Amino acid sequence: MSDLEEAEIWYESATAVVGSARGREKYTVAVAQSIHALIKANDALTMKYLGKRSTSHEGASKLFGELVKRRKIDPKFAGLRRLLTRAAAEKSDFDYKAV
Repeated sequence: MSDLEEAEIWYESATAVVGSARGREKYTVAVAQSIHALIKANDALTMKYLGKRSTSHEGASKLFGELVKRRKIDPKFAGLRRLLTRAAAEKSDFDYKAV
């Protein structure tokens, strides 16, 4: 399975959870799954254009920045690096602390 396919599955599962009739906890799960989707999508891009993936969640944003620097991603999306950085930093809070 490719990184992009995994990203799509993580995203689909997050969407399904949000659409469920469960309580507020569903949002914690959906956010965690969305972060996984975001990181996997980033892996798909970095593998395609750089031939490497991050070895840590925090390293994902660094590689995203490298994609922008090498103009593999339109510079207008450079600001999304902050989103990736924040998501990776807060991932454990959603995964383990039920934020």
